[in-house]
Amino acid sequence: MAKTKTANNATETKEEEHKELTEKKLTIEERECLANHHERSKRKPLKFTNTTESGTPSITPKDVSKDVFFDKMTEALGTADFDLQNYLLNQVIKVFRGFASREGYNYENMAVFSNAAMAILNGIQPQDEIEGMLVVQMI
Repeated sequence: MAKTKTANNATETKEEEHKELTEKKLTIEERECLANHHERSKRKPLKFTNTTESGTPSITPKDVSKDVFFDKMTEALGTADFDLQNYLLNQVIKVFRGFASREGYNYENMAVFSNAAMAILNGIQPQDEIEGMLVVQMI
């Protein structure tokens, strides 16, 4: 029977692989590529979880305080305007197939679609409102 890796083992394996790679003789380009990948992997997107408040399905930030949530949303969407953040995030979420249909909204998967959107936004990192709108259009 194959052993399953725990999160701890996976982290240790990645660290060992990183150590092996850095000990090898790498070109400057390869070192820059590794450094960029390492920096990028440190940037974690905002995550959401499904909740039901007063019988209304919604999403709430996962494992982040309200102060950090607003900063993460500003970083992800390129705007500090709360209304524009909600508008842009809603536009992105609607792109994912299965969220909305003639029967209505699929609230069970709202957090899944929101997390996918935030991962994409985290990778693109719009710097202002114009870039935020362009990112939404790209998605």
